Formats: sequence, structure tokens, C-alpha cells
Amino acid sequence: MVLEHLHKMNDYTELTKLYDQRGINYFTPAHLTIPFIKQSIVTPVTRILSLGCGDGRILKEVTHLSLQKIVGVDISSVRIAHAKETVPNAVFYCQEVSSFLKSCVDQFGAVFIFEVLEHLIDDLEVWELIPKVCPNGFILGSVPINIPDPAHLRDFANVQEISNRYRLTDYRILEKHVYFKHNIRNGAYG
Repeated sequence: MVLEHLHKMNDYTELTKLYDQRGINYFTPAHLTIPFIKQSIVTPVTRILSLGCGDGRILKEVTHLSLQKIVGVDISSVRIAHAKETVPNAVFYCQEVSSFLKSCVDQFGAVFIFEVLEHLIDDLEVWELIPKVCPNGFILGSVPINIPDPAHLRDFANVQEISNRYRLTDYRILEKHVYFKHNIRNGAYG
């Protein structure tokens, strides 16, 4: 069963402080994520949104694509500052993910959400908002399995818990992470 931490938070104030303290050195399995992205993007995409973009190191890996727009969102001002240096041609917002999605009027062909869902207070709301900004594209993401961290608001013990919570159909296990691709058609998960 998904362990939802007892320290329910009403906002992201404490988590933002934690992320800013950790700086840009927070663990991102880039050695797994970058090959997964390269294998998963098989059709041309011109606009990418990265939710929980961190320091921009993942977005940097897609700048070689013929992209019209790259947008990154993260709640850590420290990470956003670094991301702006890492990917200067991208647009970055230091904002909480669900509030960004609620106000976003752009449309994207792909949404990245790597190692983020387990940190979100409102992960299911975010999951339901993504098709609004990516009505006919796909989402690429990952969630760790059984990797305790004080910044995780929920820990997943196995793949089935993750699959059930986010209704995943196309996923693979790479080390201790579930990587997924979910197609979105006509504003709904397909």
C-alpha cells in the first residue's frame, strides 16, 4: 500500500526550503532518464514542458531537437537559477506545479515529470491537469520504488502501487525506478 506520510502539508513551504538547501545536487537518475527519453521520443515534438525540472540537466539533453519552445517549472529558486544557466534558450517558472498547470494557456507535445509525483501534495490533481496542456501528445516520467527520502510525501513499495495510482499501461523498471510513457489523445489519457 502507498505510504502517505503523516506530516500532511498544506503548502510547499517546508519542501521548498528543503530543496533550496539541497541545491542542485539532488539525486536525479540522469543515467537512466536520458536514454529513456531518447528511446521514447519517436515522433517529432516541437514543444516540451518539464514539471519539476530541477537544475535543467534533463532539458539540456533535448535541446538538439528542433524545438520551438522548452518550458521548465520548479518550486526551488536555487534550481531555477541554475536551470536558466544550463538551458538559456528555455523559459523557466519558479512556481508550484499544480498552480502553473491551472494557469497555463500553452499547449505542449510532451510533458516530462521525472522523479516528481512522489513529492507532490496534490499528485492526483496534477496528473489530471496534464492533459489540459498536452491534449494530443505524451507524458514521460518516472517514480522511484522503495527509495525512502524525507522529501517524499509518499513511498511506493512496488510497481503495482504506482501503476494503480496513475493508471499506467506502458512502463518499464530501470533499477529502482518505474519509467513510463502515457499517450494523451483529445485531452484524455489513452
